[in-house]
Amino acid sequence: VNGKLQAAYEVFVNTPAMANIIRDGHTEQLYGLMEIDGKHGNRTMNAALEELVTRHKVAPRAIEPFIVQRESRSEGAKGRRH
Repeated sequence: VNGKLQAAYEVFVNTPAMANIIRDGHTEQLYGLMEIDGKHGNRTMNAALEELVTRHKVAPRAIEPFIVQRESRSEGAKGRRH
């Protein structure tokens, strides 16, 4: 919107619930827990991008290539962007 670069970042806070998911080997559930666990500081890339649009820092069309598709995250570290 203003022609400047804007940072969007994902934050993973290792809460006891996150640690249990990792320990049990259910890493496909991490992204979903990050989506609902914002009170502990977790933040998904999609939430960060949507906030930039809401704050009028970037145009909605500018974030489209960076939106993370939920099903691709369940593939683990090799998730794809669509």
